[in-house]
Amino acid sequence: MIFENRLAMSIISPLIGAISGPSIARGSSFLKDKLGQPVFAPGVTLTDDPHRRRGLGSSPFDDEGVETQAMDLIDKGVLTTWLLNSSSPRQLGLETTGHAPRRLAGPPGWIDITQANVRNRMSVERAIEGADAVVNLVGILYEKGPQSFEAAQLGGAQTVAECAAAAGIKRFVQISAIGADEESQSDYARTKALAEKAVRDVIPEAVILRPSIVFGPEDDFFNKFAGMAAHPVSNVAPFLPAIGGGKTKLQPVYAGDVAEAIAAAVSRDDVLGKTYELGGPRTYTFREIYDYICEEVDRKRYALPLPYFIAKPMGLTFGAIWKLPVISTGIFGPPPITGDQVDMLKTDNVVAEDALTLKDLGINDIESVEAIVPTYLWRYRAYGEFHQKGEA
Repeated sequence: MIFENRLAMSIISPLIGAISGPSIARGSSFLKDKLGQPVFAPGVTLTDDPHRRRGLGSSPFDDEGVETQAMDLIDKGVLTTWLLNSSSPRQLGLETTGHAPRRLAGPPGWIDITQANVRNRMSVERAIEGADAVVNLVGILYEKGPQSFEAAQLGGAQTVAECAAAAGIKRFVQISAIGADEESQSDYARTKALAEKAVRDVIPEAVILRPSIVFGPEDDFFNKFAGMAAHPVSNVAPFLPAIGGGKTKLQPVYAGDVAEAIAAAVSRDDVLGKTYELGGPRTYTFREIYDYICEEVDRKRYALPLPYFIAKPMGLTFGAIWKLPVISTGIFGPPPITGDQVDMLKTDNVVAEDALTLKDLGINDIESVEAIVPTYLWRYRAYGEFHQKGEA
């Protein structure tokens, strides 16, 4: 019996998760004591072959550079191995099996990693080979080394669009941003707008999606400010910087809703050549965002107004420092603020009244900040998941 690949993956995904190194090391797997024991009928053998030509997830090396090899995960019903990256074996006293993720996300085999650099045309051509649609999500919030706004956001988008057009790909989605404006003082917003034009010049049918601040479990927005509120320094100086008085308006949109918008953009014919602005169900000022975060993590912090004329030179200084060779390697993380980010905060980041929106893409059940953010900000409370408000 042969299963379609997605059905096959849905069948074996629970097994793959249960025998992964992190699950075994944490002791959370229902198979943690079953190595070398029968877990299937004797007639079942399950082989992982990462060298199968054009196989989903096939790769000679895993994501950590360890050489992969074909192996039986289940041999005649018996569980023969764990799937180990380089960190789990140290806890288990074993060796890696070359199973650091070879895919970005989703059930095994659904998504494959192909390395590409949008500043390198040949790598982009290889990455989109055989594709039916292309989605360009490349963007940066600050410049470092060769990663400039001009090169990554404008030049990169133009390169990807030209490669897609040369390959005959008509379905193209460009992820831009609310506030994209060719006349903007912000290089981020200006290059986003110029990228939209460059893409449309090459592929007129391209769909442009402009999200507001995108939030979700691994975001760099709510997590960033919750981390600042939870930092030990905040116990001594309980302030969060409110640039421009914290009056800038935002309309945060859930990453899952943005993903649905992308899916609609690559599958529907009535969206071709159109531009959509993506925002959540409610707008907030930056100060209201701070208040919400502090309430959620149960930490009393105060917004400290920081006028633009003070914030801008501070941002320019940090931006310049973070371009220095040693700093730009990323060892110190992102800069606290840049001059370009200060410029962006001078303009509200909300959906325009006359814009096409998520609802025009058929997405009506839009997730709110209040429904999603509490599911991951608990980590910043004094006692984590089991913290009761008032205990800090």
